[in-house]
Amino acid sequence: MAAEFTAEEIMDLTGGRLAAGMMPDEAARIVIDTRGEIEGAWFLALPGKKYDGHDFLGDAFNNGALGCIVADRPAYAIASTSFPLLAVGDCGEALTQLARNWRRRTLKKLCLVVAAGADDNLFARVCGYLRELADRSGGHSGADHGDAGGQKFLHWRKDPASIMAEFLALDDGEDFLIADFAPRSLADVPALLACLAPNAAVIPEQPFDYERLVLDEVAYAQLKATILAALSEQKRPPCLTVSLEEAVIPQDSGDEADRLRLYKALQDAGLGPQMGL
Repeated sequence: MAAEFTAEEIMDLTGGRLAAGMMPDEAARIVIDTRGEIEGAWFLALPGKKYDGHDFLGDAFNNGALGCIVADRPAYAIASTSFPLLAVGDCGEALTQLARNWRRRTLKKLCLVVAAGADDNLFARVCGYLRELADRSGGHSGADHGDAGGQKFLHWRKDPASIMAEFLALDDGEDFLIADFAPRSLADVPALLACLAPNAAVIPEQPFDYERLVLDEVAYAQLKATILAALSEQKRPPCLTVSLEEAVIPQDSGDEADRLRLYKALQDAGLGPQMGL
């Protein structure tokens, strides 16, 4: 079951208020797109560069949403007077607060494989070695990018809001998460890391190297230092940062000690048992 919140919980967590409609008693999941499965869910109306979620409140109502989470405005483009609208100061911040609260309540173990280049294959190589180690021990890691047991392999090369929404939508039984981590907006990464609170992070020599196309060396170095500091300073839970050189996860073959270093690091972070290793 995905994360669910009552109207009262949402208002408590976000400092919001009931701006219109009647207060529902039931809890519901959070969605940010009216084109998906929205019936019985809260639609969180995020503003965007091209579209504003507030323009789709009518779609949310017509498709059976429980209610909407909206920015506090004088009026809203919806005819129904009974449809619940929970007004918050900032919809993006509200999503972050809800995701952070759910992260604290869940026991999921999260490992981020931080991307280097836009087309790098570090995630596939990490998954490949996890599968190999699982095969050797008689386990089944599902590391061929499929999901097995309580494991979930996530492709988080998207905007931070979509990452948080996907995290909120994960089922209870998906206990071990390994994510290909390359958010589209790196300026939001420190706040995103604070929200997701990963148990481990696999860091290449040059994380987010593709940002050098738009940042000068000084700005890139500052961004990299900020992100690594956010991981090292994380307390609940503490994040094990695995810094990788090319030799640690070689393209083809490599020293057995190098292969086992990654496995041991993940195991030390408490992630190994979730893979059946």
